[in-house]
Amino acid sequence: MSRGLVCLYALKKLISINILAAIKTLFYNYNVPKALSTDQSNQFVAQLVVYLCVKYNVKKIFQLNILPTR
Repeated sequence: MSRGLVCLYALKKLISINILAAIKTLFYNYNVPKALSTDQSNQFVAQLVVYLCVKYNVKKIFQLNILPTR
């Protein structure tokens, strides 16, 4: 699977509704992706985000939180 576009958004509060709004903005600006790769934080497994992925037929891919080493 390609790991094409990476977008970063600064959010005032890390809550599901803010994450949902950022994801919807990505969908509107860059089209709906086939997959969404996230970590397993509570915000990304929340019902709103799951609903959005089901609504737009986006596969959710969970990644482990791995810190880079030097």
